[in-house]
Formats: sequence, C-alpha cells, structure tokens
Amino acid sequence: MFYRAKTHRYRISSILVLLTAVLLLIGCTQSDPTKAVQTTDAASAPVPQTAEPAEPDTPPSVESYPFAIMLDDGTEITVSLPRDPEYYAELHLCALSGEETPVRVILQNLAGGTGLLLEEARVFSGDDGTEYPVVSPDEVLGRYVTFTDSEDAWHMTVEGAEYLIPKAQFSDDPAETLFPLPNPSVWQNFYVENGQLFCRISFLCAGDGTGFAAETLRIRYDLIDGTVTASEITFERPEIAESEETA
Repeated sequence: MFYRAKTHRYRISSILVLLTAVLLLIGCTQSDPTKAVQTTDAASAPVPQTAEPAEPDTPPSVESYPFAIMLDDGTEITVSLPRDPEYYAELHLCALSGEETPVRVILQNLAGGTGLLLEEARVFSGDDGTEYPVVSPDEVLGRYVTFTDSEDAWHMTVEGAEYLIPKAQFSDDPAETLFPLPNPSVWQNFYVENGQLFCRISFLCAGDGTGFAAETLRIRYDLIDGTVTASEITFERPEIAESEETA
C-alpha cells in the first residue's frame, strides 16, 4: 500500500509540473493585455519640414540694341545688335552675285581698343530680309592660309602661292618679343568699297599689341551657294615696303 500511495503521489506531482509548464508556455505566447500595440494617429503625426523652393539662377543680362533695316519694298525689319549702333555699326548697300536687289550689310564693331579691332558683317536680303550666313575671317584663314617661320621672315602660303612677311621691319623690337607666327585674330576690318564687301586682316607679329606687319590680307566676299564667303584673297604689301626692297 505504501508503494502504491507513493507512486500515486509521484504521478500527481508530475502532472502538476507538466500543467504548470503548459500554463507558462501559453502565457508567453499570448499578448499582454497591459501592453497594447501603439498605433500612430495620422492627424497627430509630426509634419515633415518642407524645404524652400530653390530659386533658379538668373541668366546674365546681355545688352542688345534694336536696329531697323528698310527693305526694297518699304518693309522694315528689326534686328538686335550687341553694341550701340550709333557708335559701333554701319548700314551699307552691297551687290552680291545672284542678287538683283542690293543686299543690306551691317558692319558692327565687336571689340576695340589699343591694338585690337574685331568687326563682323551681317548680310540680309534686300527682298525679304533673310539673313545669310557669313564665314568669319578666322574660318577663311583656316581653310586657305598657312604660316611657317624662318630666320628672316614668316612665310604665308595662300592656296599654293607663297608670300613673305620680313622680320627686318621689327628690327627695333627685342628679338624675344617676336611671335613664333603672325597673329591674324586681333585686327579684322570689314568695309564696303565700290559696292563690294571686303575684310582687311592685319598681322600682329611682335610687342605687346602694337607690332603689326606692314603686309596685310584682303578678303573679298561674295554670295556662293547661299553663304557669304571668300571669293578672292589678296596679299597686300604697301608701296613704301616695295620701294625699300628695291632700293
């Protein structure tokens, strides 16, 4: 009887232990009612800060001046120029190939100063005001003219013909101030003569902006395939330079 009673108590104790473990496991898996899940109320949520809208960069202001051109039928068109036309622009009538009506040519000074003159030509049809593209002097030189250096002169080749710019004319300038090659990009003078459009190019060869060669190039412009471009390039040597060479 004692063994059976002891066994019975052992079974009851074991059942109680198992029951306690089950209850503890159930308690761990169930949510604690005292710890409710917190929810965020959309109305009470903090509003994120909004950055100030970025202000676009203001493009630099570019001065422009209206310039009126009268066409052959009395119609007036207006174009914009970068400098005051009262001081820096001229209007000419010019005859170009294939145009029965004289074209309107605006010659404008883009930059000027000591040892500097850069001009530009703008060409418009006298019939309807269409603006023709104009090949710049720099582009003309790049296509047709090359320069090389030698001890006594700079050599200029214009479509196979060679010309010289003697260095002797800069004998008063220190040798170290002579340029490796003449610079044609600082003095470009457009003009109209006898109804034709020209650009004369001077070559800076020495010094700080004053050492120009006596020799120049003259470009005659004409309308070719809808573009105003070089139709003739002439090497110019002043008579005084020629007389000094023959003396």
